[in-house]
Parts: sequence; structure tokens; C-alpha cells
Amino acid sequence: MQAMLENLNEKGVKCELKYEKAINCLGEEVLEPEISLEKQNLDKVRLVGLESGGCGVPGDILRFQYEIYPGRELSSEEMKNINSYTSLIREDKLPDHFGGKVIGIKWAGQKLAEELNQDQEVTADLMRCVKNWSHLEFQIEAVSPSQVVITGPLFSEPGIIAEMYHSEVKEEIQCCAFGYNTMEKIAGHIKHISK
Repeated sequence: MQAMLENLNEKGVKCELKYEKAINCLGEEVLEPEISLEKQNLDKVRLVGLESGGCGVPGDILRFQYEIYPGRELSSEEMKNINSYTSLIREDKLPDHFGGKVIGIKWAGQKLAEELNQDQEVTADLMRCVKNWSHLEFQIEAVSPSQVVITGPLFSEPGIIAEMYHSEVKEEIQCCAFGYNTMEKIAGHIKHISK
């Protein structure tokens, strides 16, 4: 989270690292870090663990989660229109089929997916990441009428990601692991269709 905060500060994004009270799987109160953003399409960034390991406790496999608060209650139809996820297109032309070179990325879903499939900048950013990132999957979900989350690609070893951020592969980490610029563009689409 500290490397993400540094990345955002370098971009001139007004943000602050805060700690929010949460309950862990043992029922204990803990402080969970989050980055609160100001005057952006995105409102918060969190680091979340893959829940299949039990308790939802961050472990070896992590993802950045980007939160958007549309500023009004979304209808169930609007929530359905927002829910989307990436699907990789491989040479064999079967989405998400293992094997074969990735030749494209398509968003699956309804209205938001259609809009994202038209955004060549977002597609270019994601295609750039496919070259270096083995699990390029994004999921967008309206988790409540007042909150939308974008969950980024899987990664492990957060310490290594932070070290890489301070190395010569900084640009790839900024684009693919952190993904802030791309997520900010996607959040703009979310706010556009939820007006």
C-alpha cells in the first residue's frame, strides 16, 4: 500500500493513507489500510486477499480493489448494467481458454462492458499488461446500490511488487499491478453510465 501511495503521489493525485476499523476472521477488531482519493473518479483503493484461502485474510495472493461511490442509489437494472469482467481472446478464438497467445481482451457484461469494449485506450493498456502479467483479470461489480468495486489482477509477494516498483520495471508495475490510470478511466465510464 505504501508503494501504491508513492505512485499516486508521484502522479499528483491528492490522496491519503487511512486506517479503517474492520473485523478479522477471528472476530477481532483490526485496522485495515485504505487509500482515500480526492477529486477523482475513484474514491478508495484497498489491498484484498483472495478469499478461497479462508477467512478472507490477505495471504500470498492479493488484488487491488478500487471503490467508486456514484453519489446516488443505483437501481437493480443499473447495477446489472455495470457488472462486467475481462475475457482474454486467444489465438484459438475461445475466450479464457488455456493455451495460445492472447490476441485481444473483451469485456463481458451489459452496458458498461459495451462502453469499455469501445474504449481503445483501456484496451491498449490491458493488452500492454498481457505481455507481462499471467493472470490479467478484472471484475467490476455493483456490490450495493451505492458502491461499485473494480477488482484488479492477482499477484503474490507484495514485497516483491513494492521492490519492483523501485526498479527499472517501474512502468510495468504502475500500469499492470497498480493500474491506477486504467482504473480511473474505467471509473469515469462507471460514473458516466450511472448518472
